[in-house]
Amino acid sequence: MIVDVAINKPLWKTLDYEVNENIECSVGSIVEVPFRNSIELGLVLGIKKKSSGQYNLKKIKKIIELSFLNKEQLELLNFMSSYYCCPHGITATLFYSKNFFRKSLKKTYGYQIKTSLNNSNSEQKTKKKILLKFFDKKKKFLMKTIRNSQTMRKKL
Repeated sequence: MIVDVAINKPLWKTLDYEVNENIECSVGSIVEVPFRNSIELGLVLGIKKKSSGQYNLKKIKKIIELSFLNKEQLELLNFMSSYYCCPHGITATLFYSKNFFRKSLKKTYGYQIKTSLNNSNSEQKTKKKILLKFFDKKKKFLMKTIRNSQTMRKKL
């Protein structure tokens, strides 16, 4: 069985992947597929019997979620992709939750995305303070030069 998979890359075409006969895969499933030198999450958009090209197909590594999107959600995905001129794989990420990606990363690769708003917020505040000090010094310097030039004009 061959499936059309849309991955989260700016690709307008879906990619064909082979599924083992003993594995059940349906339209709307989320799968893990090899893409170039990495493994990507993808959404199954169709099932075929034959591939459109004459090349060796890669196999799906793992099925993460079976029937993740239903028929109505897939129709909405197709509409959004065509209306907003955005590839299916990128549009599909709107249907995923952030926790879904975090959990799949932790399960598959053993690491987790950490969001530390306090650290990033404090770093941004310190950067902002440094920039404000810099521009304040520039402003003071410019004001001095303007005053000096005005006094020079008065003397002339």
